[in-house]
Amino acid sequence: MSPTYQDRRIVIDNERIQVRSFPRTREIALADVLGADLIELGILRYQLVGIGVTRPRTWFTADPRRRRCRHGIELDVGRMLRIGITPDDPEAALAAIRSFARAESDAT
Repeated sequence: MSPTYQDRRIVIDNERIQVRSFPRTREIALADVLGADLIELGILRYQLVGIGVTRPRTWFTADPRRRRCRHGIELDVGRMLRIGITPDDPEAALAAIRSFARAESDAT
């Protein structure tokens, strides 16, 4: 499947989101995504991996360049912790996620 969004670490196609990080690539099925929101990363945005200090219910994947990011995407996958990702172009990545999530919900 050809990706609709791709950058140095994140690939989004019509079935999944792939996040490349050390030591492995994590895949999130778009069917599991209940919601996705653009979030502003606060003063403590230098954190590389783990639970966000300013967003304690969000688990951020490893990204050594996060300290340069102003915005990210928070994915609700129906668990207590949400997943935080920092694509190079958050608006384009969010549009791709929402278009496929909308298409998925329209098909059911």
